[in-house]
Amino acid sequence: MKYLGVTIVSSRNFNISTEESRRAFHRAANAIFGCIGRVATEEAVLQLLRSKCIPLLLYSLEACPLRKADLNVLNFVINRFFIKLFRTNNIGMVKKCQSYFSFQLSSEMLKQRTERFDMKFKRLSASWL
Repeated sequence: MKYLGVTIVSSRNFNISTEESRRAFHRAANAIFGCIGRVATEEAVLQLLRSKCIPLLLYSLEACPLRKADLNVLNFVINRFFIKLFRTNNIGMVKKCQSYFSFQLSSEMLKQRTERFDMKFKRLSASWL
């Protein structure tokens, strides 16, 4: 079932699917590569990724509980993008590139977004009382 852009999976526990958000991320990332290819600098490509692709990947996930497996899949999406951008299969090199460009993994970004969401929700619910 799809509700407000989130696909809810039938299960005993509340689960969601991140497949559609991953597809949207890949579509946007491939569009960026298709338009600018290897002409632009890595900084420019990563800035486009931050502003156009990451919001598609993390859309509305701060409001949903995610399993560790889901977070690992979201992190893999980012790692795979770096593998493609820097043309390497060495995960150590990918980690170095991510730290050099100050790029957070999806799970870290999602944790920050969830904390902001919780704070806003608490303020809003306190104002109702």
